[in-house]
Amino acid sequence: MGEIEFDGYLAEARRHVSAANYDVQRMSDGAGDRQALHSIVLALDAILAALEHVDAARSRAGGERP
Repeated sequence: MGEIEFDGYLAEARRHVSAANYDVQRMSDGAGDRQALHSIVLALDAILAALEHVDAARSRAGGERP
């Protein structure tokens, strides 16, 4: 997978997580599933951040990108 393609996938995933976060925030506070969905969005955001961190570290080290 090329650098531009990988970056594109990360950017698309970030957009989807952002949209999901917006949708969760719009849910009523009384919605029982709101906290669970918010936790899932936070987990996805953390996974993306980890992928970006690993990718940046590999790039600095001159290693292969995923």
